[in-house]
Amino acid sequence: MIRYMLLTAMIMLCGHLAAQDLPLPTGPYAVGTTYLVYVDSSRSEPFTDDTADYREITARVWYPADLGKEFQAAPYIPNLGSIGEHFGLPESFNYIMTYSMWRVPFVDSLRQVPVLIFSHGWGQYPEHFTSLMEDLASHGYVVFSIAHHYEAMFWTYPDFHHGVLNPDDPEIQKRLNESQQPKARRLFNERPSLTSSDDQDRLFREWSSLLPSLMFESIRLWADDIQSFMDHVAQMNRTSGIFRGRLDTGRIGVFGWSLGGIASALACARDYRCRAGIDIDGGLYGDVIDSTISAPFMFLNSERYRNYGPYFLQHVTDTGYAVVVANSDHLNFSDYSILFPTSDLMGAIDGARMVDITREYVRSFFDRHLNDGYGSLLDGPDPQYPEVLIEMKP
Repeated sequence: MIRYMLLTAMIMLCGHLAAQDLPLPTGPYAVGTTYLVYVDSSRSEPFTDDTADYREITARVWYPADLGKEFQAAPYIPNLGSIGEHFGLPESFNYIMTYSMWRVPFVDSLRQVPVLIFSHGWGQYPEHFTSLMEDLASHGYVVFSIAHHYEAMFWTYPDFHHGVLNPDDPEIQKRLNESQQPKARRLFNERPSLTSSDDQDRLFREWSSLLPSLMFESIRLWADDIQSFMDHVAQMNRTSGIFRGRLDTGRIGVFGWSLGGIASALACARDYRCRAGIDIDGGLYGDVIDSTISAPFMFLNSERYRNYGPYFLQHVTDTGYAVVVANSDHLNFSDYSILFPTSDLMGAIDGARMVDITREYVRSFFDRHLNDGYGSLLDGPDPQYPEVLIEMKP
């Protein structure tokens, strides 16, 4: 599974890029974007031997913006040439259009907007949910997609230079080797067939015990990153800069995909500042198995977690939602649904339709629990989206 997680993007991106344009954001605001870097001087970097090397977090940010008279559209991945050769990314990535503008002013009409912190999947990167981030920002959210250094495929600094994952790093190799155990592969294939909560709990516990480096060490580290970044959000709101006085630190949502979804669940279980959270197709592993989440929480899943709703909702003491999108697979939630719709790694669902569903249900959840919105899609099955199955815990 872990080698699959690391290599999937490289395999896909070497193939034919089917589309060059992401879908238009649906909200009333223009979208600005920038990068930032934050150093947590209270935490040493576990992937290096230098005790004076502190944990660093970079983030791509999307926010509601004033269009202005002059603006420059942001590329999907800036300065791609420096990492394209390293990972074999296609040159066509240079031509993917986004609807974000570099470092334009924050929209003047909004004050104290809700904040969302997103966590990518293992071996992935902060930009591969750009279509979702742009849409949320167009509806008045500030979205920070943070990079978990040394376990992301790459991460980007404000001057557009990159750090990159090293597959030969001993810690990365340890995680890859754990995933190659025959029992781990068997459990991975067994997952969709389990229907009872007891069997599902057994699988999550066994899988976690076989992959302790990833399912305990990495998830804890990533949850620490999320919580540390919450501190930085409060700091940015106090200091000078584009976000000063704009961020409502009492309305922070946390969400992520795959390993980032599990880390988001753990961060929400640990930290009261998470007022609402979403685990996108991550499941529950490691410390999360014995944790409870006291904030409103949604599990947004592909077919791999059909029938897991009752088990997931046991871990939520507030309002909970377990959502499954029929005929979807793990990567369908990301931009790859549009960029590589014919890949064998995608589910049968139409790629553009899947991106629309992901946008609508994520925004509906955060509107309801962070933004005083109604979020009507969460009331039950909706005729607009018959492929969406939903279970609720009031």
